[in-house]
Amino acid sequence: MKEAIEDKIKYIIKVYTDYPEIVDSGIGVKHEITLTEENGKLVVLRDAYNEGPDLTTSPDFIEAENKPAQDKNVTQVGTLSTISYYYNRQSAANYVDQFVSHFAGDPDHYYNPCYVNMAPGDCANYVSQCLLTGGQPRVFDDGTYPTGINPWYYKNNGDCNTSGDKWNSAWDWAPTLYSTIKNSGRGMDESYSAACMGDIAFYREASSGTVDHAVFIAVSGNSGNPDLYDSHTNDRYHCPTINSSFHWFYVCIYGGSQSINY
Repeated sequence: MKEAIEDKIKYIIKVYTDYPEIVDSGIGVKHEITLTEENGKLVVLRDAYNEGPDLTTSPDFIEAENKPAQDKNVTQVGTLSTISYYYNRQSAANYVDQFVSHFAGDPDHYYNPCYVNMAPGDCANYVSQCLLTGGQPRVFDDGTYPTGINPWYYKNNGDCNTSGDKWNSAWDWAPTLYSTIKNSGRGMDESYSAACMGDIAFYREASSGTVDHAVFIAVSGNSGNPDLYDSHTNDRYHCPTINSSFHWFYVCIYGGSQSINY
């Protein structure tokens, strides 16, 4: 039993009610508390959250329950074709700020309802949405045009009924998103100092070296200030990027008029 839990809940409600200022940065954590009543008092049955110990590690390697597996093997490869597109960094940045929690409350309220919520591993799904909004072209693996060797896609019926939606692992899994961006020629590795709005930062798990988190750079730094990023899973809004090659590395997404082989 947690001491004076009723008073704590009342205090939280009061803070949310009385705080008048606009919050322009923040950290959101999905925190689940299950209460029951015993002898007229509230008892905590469950108190859990998915935040990593260093405030950056994301449990993106945890597969969402009942997540459909949409990957298919490419059985035939012909001559590569080229698709042209225009990547608009500002459009992608506008999207990233629209669909993220701006405070440490319930982050799901801000997620785009026209995409499947893949929590507790929604980071790559969110970054992919930003890239698509910015103009990055989808490439499929099921015969839909264009079908190619570096697929990256999300398919729905053009509405917000997500029950039949399909996607591949490059869309929603950070390691495959990273390799697909590189292999398809959409971007390249870059230094911390060269990163800017519209690029992506990936987090590398220290012990294994595995990529397990992706965030989107929403604001370019200036006058010595760092870039600011947004992310899902462990929700972040306008948090400073970190100059640490041990954990973080950065990928430049080619902007403007581009073309890729698919």
